[in-house]
Amino acid sequence: MQYNRKELLAALRIAAAIVPKRVVQPILGCVHITPGRIQVTNLDQYMSIDVECTARQTSAGLITPIHKLVKLLAALSSAHVYLDLDRDEWKLQGHILENFPEEDMPQPPTPPDGVTQHAVSIATLQRMHETCSWARSNIGGYGILESISWDGSEACATDGSRLSWLQLKEAGPSVMLDGTAFDAMHRLFKRTKPDTMVEVYSSGDNRTHFIASGWAVTSRNITGQYPRYKELFPERDNYKALIEFKRDDMLAALKQVAVTLDKRTWKIEINCADKTISSVDEEGNRMEVAIPIDASGDTAPFAVNYNYWKDAVESMPDQVRIKYTASLKPLIFDNDGDYKHLLMPIQVTPPKLVPKPCHDTSKEPRKTKRKQEAKTEVKPPKKQSTAPSSSVDAEDVLGDVELSATSKPKIPAKPRDMPEKTYRAWLKLRGVA
Repeated sequence: MQYNRKELLAALRIAAAIVPKRVVQPILGCVHITPGRIQVTNLDQYMSIDVECTARQTSAGLITPIHKLVKLLAALSSAHVYLDLDRDEWKLQGHILENFPEEDMPQPPTPPDGVTQHAVSIATLQRMHETCSWARSNIGGYGILESISWDGSEACATDGSRLSWLQLKEAGPSVMLDGTAFDAMHRLFKRTKPDTMVEVYSSGDNRTHFIASGWAVTSRNITGQYPRYKELFPERDNYKALIEFKRDDMLAALKQVAVTLDKRTWKIEINCADKTISSVDEEGNRMEVAIPIDASGDTAPFAVNYNYWKDAVESMPDQVRIKYTASLKPLIFDNDGDYKHLLMPIQVTPPKLVPKPCHDTSKEPRKTKRKQEAKTEVKPPKKQSTAPSSSVDAEDVLGDVELSATSKPKIPAKPRDMPEKTYRAWLKLRGVA
């Protein structure tokens, strides 16, 4: 089989987008190459792409790891490549390729009979991707927030902090498309003419089938309850503030404030009254840039995430219009068209939290002083019972010493069995020593 190297490499790179590099079964990391077509799968998505092939000398297929094949084709410099089957060995320009049995390759499911068919143009699918995909979550493990909700003539995507809504010209099925698979399909949209119609089927096995001229994709849908996003857009136009600016002016200002951007919070502040946009980095350095903004109403300053704000502005036309009610209320990007964007702001100046003391600190010095006095005070030894004991009590042996102002006290002699420390402490306590 003879292929154009660039065309085959481009098709393999598109198909490799849905094939993980680390797989549990080696067959899931392979591509099935037959004369004029390549097929890949990860069991959730199935993709087949037609590739022009000449000199078809065999009907057998090659199943080989796709990522190794992409690296090999990228290293070659010839305009055409040849896949030859020689004695049960597949070779590409003399390089022996690893081959798996064809019966091990999973086959894509076919749309069942009786399902509803929708005809959607490539231009509609491409606009749905460009308008909604930026608002979905890309972190992984969030399920519904990583999908794109396609509900008839409406499409929506959200990650919890931002939302994008689009009114479609052509109706489709009511499904939640996998965002990763839809990103891979977007590459197929670019190599297909915009006026090409795509047949879309939503089968009962929770899959959506896309069939077009030159390619076909089957994707597993995301299940669950999508957020009720329609409640976020008020039915009445009761906004208190309206701002307008040019998209290119805002993007140019964002490049400047990105120099002093705090990478921990990604926060930028927009003051419509002063017509400025500012940012502060980790060390406290502040960058403030003036930008022409037309504001009306109660335009309170607000703060937003830098990346979210930039994505929303880039997806808008030349003139951007934003409506909101307060600094902490959702920002609605609305140009009275067939799409809307919603962005949640962040707090401009977070309140300082001062912890309350759990006890009264005014009595701490007095308590500390009393404790110190108690430690330095020498207490007299306690009296013991009349029972015989090996130790000698100073009170029993020495007794009380009567002191007067005119006579000197009489110092009794230290008993033989009394410790020296006990004797001196007793004398000091009585004021004799």
